[in-house]
Amino acid sequence: MSDSSVPPTADLLAQHAEWMRALARRLVADGHLADDLAQDAMVKALERPPGDASRLRGWLHRVLSSRLREEQAARRARHRREAARARDEAEPSTEALVDRVHTQRRLADALIELEEPYRTAVLLRFYDDLPPRQIAARQQVPIATVKSRLNRGLAKLRTRLDADYGDRRAWVTALGPWLLQPSTMPLAATAVAAGGLLLNVKAWLVVLLLTVVAATGTWLWWPAAGASTPAPVDEVATPIGAGRGSRGGDSRRGPGATPRRAPLQAPVAARPRSARDEPVATEPHPVRGRVFDTDARPVPGVSVRLQEVPDHSVKTAADGSFELSTTAPRVAVEIADPEWVAVRTGSWSLDGALDPVLVVARAISVQGNAVDEWGRGVPGVRLTLALPADFGQRFDQALDASFLQEWVVTSDAGGGFALVEVPAITGAQLRAVHDDYEPVVMPAPTQPSSRLVVELRTPNIPEGRALRGVVRFADRAPAVDALVALGYATVRTDARGLFTLDLGAAGDAETISAVAPGHLPATLARPAAQSDGRSGWPGFVELWLGAPAFSIAGRVVGEDGAPKAGARVWLGDPSRFGVVGTFPLRLEALVAGGEVPTEAIDSLATRTAGGSAGSARPASRRDALAYWVETDAEGRFELPGLLERSYTLNVADPGLHFGAIKESVPAGSRNVEIVVPDGVAYPRVRGRVRTEAGDPVPGVTITTWVPAVHFVEPIGGGGSADVMRFFLGDSTKTDAEGRFELIELPRQHVQLHLVSDQIAPAYASVDQIRDPDAFDVEVLARVHLEVEVAAREGAPEHIQAVDDAGSIVPFLAMRADGYSHLSQVTLVNGRSGVLTITSNAVSLQFLRGGEVVDAMPISPRPGQSLQIQR
Repeated sequence: MSDSSVPPTADLLAQHAEWMRALARRLVADGHLADDLAQDAMVKALERPPGDASRLRGWLHRVLSSRLREEQAARRARHRREAARARDEAEPSTEALVDRVHTQRRLADALIELEEPYRTAVLLRFYDDLPPRQIAARQQVPIATVKSRLNRGLAKLRTRLDADYGDRRAWVTALGPWLLQPSTMPLAATAVAAGGLLLNVKAWLVVLLLTVVAATGTWLWWPAAGASTPAPVDEVATPIGAGRGSRGGDSRRGPGATPRRAPLQAPVAARPRSARDEPVATEPHPVRGRVFDTDARPVPGVSVRLQEVPDHSVKTAADGSFELSTTAPRVAVEIADPEWVAVRTGSWSLDGALDPVLVVARAISVQGNAVDEWGRGVPGVRLTLALPADFGQRFDQALDASFLQEWVVTSDAGGGFALVEVPAITGAQLRAVHDDYEPVVMPAPTQPSSRLVVELRTPNIPEGRALRGVVRFADRAPAVDALVALGYATVRTDARGLFTLDLGAAGDAETISAVAPGHLPATLARPAAQSDGRSGWPGFVELWLGAPAFSIAGRVVGEDGAPKAGARVWLGDPSRFGVVGTFPLRLEALVAGGEVPTEAIDSLATRTAGGSAGSARPASRRDALAYWVETDAEGRFELPGLLERSYTLNVADPGLHFGAIKESVPAGSRNVEIVVPDGVAYPRVRGRVRTEAGDPVPGVTITTWVPAVHFVEPIGGGGSADVMRFFLGDSTKTDAEGRFELIELPRQHVQLHLVSDQIAPAYASVDQIRDPDAFDVEVLARVHLEVEVAAREGAPEHIQAVDDAGSIVPFLAMRADGYSHLSQVTLVNGRSGVLTITSNAVSLQFLRGGEVVDAMPISPRPGQSLQIQR
């Protein structure tokens, strides 16, 4: 019998007190009532503890739920007594009660009958109490896809109830008295306000019903004698969701790039506060845009809607145009026709300069199996639908005001997969990636399919280039799923700890390394020099993982010794491990248990030799690129996964209220104290955003951030620049004169990210501030450019732009949730598509075979759209 089978002690129960209080406060809005319920539950646990401590939290959960039900029953009884004295209306009829129960049951049945993927999305949101971002992470889809599925799922539920009852008001009316009874409304309102759900079936159904009813636009109005008219139930607004950022783009705040700056080396201070709220429309504003198919043709007669108002849609005109209206400052525009699926959804903002553009395709579903050479199903294959290589060149319209969508699925235990509601696009690709097999790239289906077979093959490495080996723990047990890296080649070990590396892909690296969570890595230097075509490596190598990894433990405190809770602690100087695709991994993050991000896995199928890539994205989750821990209520932390060396520790809290740096901390240290200094911030910073010509730029969003990880390093003949950011603090916008104000801005190490429809993504550093009352930031204006070259022998293949110093000016393929940063653009059928350049470009160069064969001067001006034909 294990120790966990004995009853819990009072000390063990006391350790769960804070968790009990937090749980109680999730269940009820009244903080005093929550504390009383938690205290009562703990008293019961102490008086009659469970017999098995291993399931303590589940038992406590049931005790608290029971106490809540008792309290609710008591309140309902009290209300009934009070209502009986004051009631001057007849009791509801048995028929009305039966109607309400029938409607509740019908909603539950309709939910179960929903087709996928809507059923799972609604259940995860309302039954499992998961926010859209967690659902997106679990299902490995963009958050915009989750929100779209939720909106469509709720719309389908309303449609089914409408069909059952013949009239929407009929089923809303049937639900009304139940939803508005005093025993139900406070609980449901609490759950909706908190964005969460109560734990019993009735409560989550209440919230689902409220959400379904709220989006109908129907008022819940059942006046009673002496009672005021209930207000309409408003739909809870959700922020505009965007897909995961791509290489070179930033999925949280818009475009991103790699700034030139040194790592953090000194304290970070107080949080900047927004001096100006986002603009709010006081009356409806028109949202005008257009819808195109994937061949850039207008699509008439297709329904579109605002994501925030899913129950109202309009059909596009003959030229694909549409007009909606909103009072919200920002909205997303999505397709509302089940026969079509959005390839890019639209983005509109009150202070934006661009109209939303939607790109749509016929929706199909594809099912099949991923198999190996022997026809056996392969689980865990990541399949992605990728747009055609010439997708951007097909359009004469700028796609800046649109969100890029993604379609990703992972094969199940038998190798089966289903891509639901994916676009049928001529020239699209289906890409399949798995650690043990070569990436597969094949034409994507353009018709529905239920028997698609994706065959994966074991890497065919020539014998002279194969380096085989095994990774073991100190007790000789094989290290399963360990990562092994040599130069630019990284592979995983199999169930026996075996691996095979391609020396041809590894480059000239001299050391092979292996890593598994929790253990010091294994390393082995090349035992012999390369000579006469020999690699210097033996035919088989053994790699032995080391002892348990080190950690650093300590506290974060203020100058007064008070603990700093909720602070992030991370390494300022992590070690490089290897490369997956175009992503360099961090060794300590892997040892700490960080997973290889899906972006890296996807890049395996698209990586080209000698190519360069860039990443600038928010550090929103712990993974193999960035890893951090948070301090507890006493300011304590323990940072795991460390090697036997000294590190620089960075500290900042999510609100940027405080921060600090501590250098040269030896791994294994246990009582490290990081003191956060006080008063190292500008009380106020005022400035202006202007162009090179001195013109003010209104509507620029300015966001503060600090780097989590910053690396620039070569990868396989090319390069990779990676910046992982913590977006901390608030943002502000420039006014009509381009002015802005930031409150309590730290004096060091904080960066400013500047984004708007009129400028190229820009960066500024607090290190540039000379006068906090006159901090001007110069930016470059965006200019759209489209190039078309006549088909002829010897025609150019690529274009590039340069400034007056002859330096490359990168092209920007913009979108609402990021951008691609391109030094050259390939001409497809002589077309470039609509690109963005900056106002400092002075010459456009035409290349063939890597050589400049022609050039022409250009003078891009803000607001201009250049169309060049050669």
